[in-house]
Amino acid sequence: EAYGRRGSKERAEAHLSLARVLHALEEHDEALKQLDTASKMDSDSVVILRTLAEQARAAGQLQRAETALQTLLLTARRLQAAPGAEAPIGASEVLFELSSIARARGQNEQAEELAESAIESLADNDARTPLLQKKLRKQGEYDLLLRLLDARLEYVQSPYRRGGILGQKAEVLDKLDRAEEAFDIRLEATDSDPGSPLLHEGVRELAVELDHLDRYMSHLEAILERSRRDTDAMIRCEVLLRMGEVHEHQHQDFDAASEMYNEAAATGVREVDVLRARARVAGARGDEDEQMRILEQLANLGEDEVETRADAMY
Repeated sequence: EAYGRRGSKERAEAHLSLARVLHALEEHDEALKQLDTASKMDSDSVVILRTLAEQARAAGQLQRAETALQTLLLTARRLQAAPGAEAPIGASEVLFELSSIARARGQNEQAEELAESAIESLADNDARTPLLQKKLRKQGEYDLLLRLLDARLEYVQSPYRRGGILGQKAEVLDKLDRAEEAFDIRLEATDSDPGSPLLHEGVRELAVELDHLDRYMSHLEAILERSRRDTDAMIRCEVLLRMGEVHEHQHQDFDAASEMYNEAAATGVREVDVLRARARVAGARGDEDEQMRILEQLANLGEDEVETRADAMY
């Protein structure tokens, strides 16, 4: 009996390989027939069922895709329940796919119920959500992606991780042309992780685009005010550099920018970024002697002293 099961799985793999070749040759109907055969031989194969669902949906055969996903959902739940095993797919991923298909078929009420079920199951297996987010983004399922991100914010507690999730939510809102909401969310993201150069870059760009520089600067001042501990040096440096950039690039107030960069230097971190900023603004002020002095200082830094914005991101 064991040999028979093993033989069926091996034959199923052969049909899967043939289906992939046929799909590459754009013989989609034949490829789906091979996948149907493979799924009957090995109904527990996540790879076969997922491939069948993806190719059926791409061919516009939504009922066929839905049937494969329903079988895959049972498999995913069984695998997740198995003690000590890491499931190759989560139930939430399959439920989101089923919700998407239901919406494509005009079954909005069912789509809503499936999405709710997917969201409820997320907290049990958050490790796989980045892959799901990537897939939803690729498919253009931005409304579902927003709901997923909001669900994660309900249970993720780490400020660093919350900042990242909020930044991703802002990107989705940008895609949906909801720039004002995106700006508010980007401010919230920098509240959660105020030392992140990546999050600050996103909010500064949007502040310029929406003419919200005053709001952004007020937000930076508030972060600076509450970041006074010795352990907040990285945060203070990032915020001071950002304030200096606004004065330098948007206001062309080089004296104010220089003051911010000097304060950033006093934090004792990110020395390369600080020196570059100070050299740049010294040049903009026409102070060539000061610029050369700073550039020489930059050139003389040892490798162990080099800490840049890229380092700060990690």
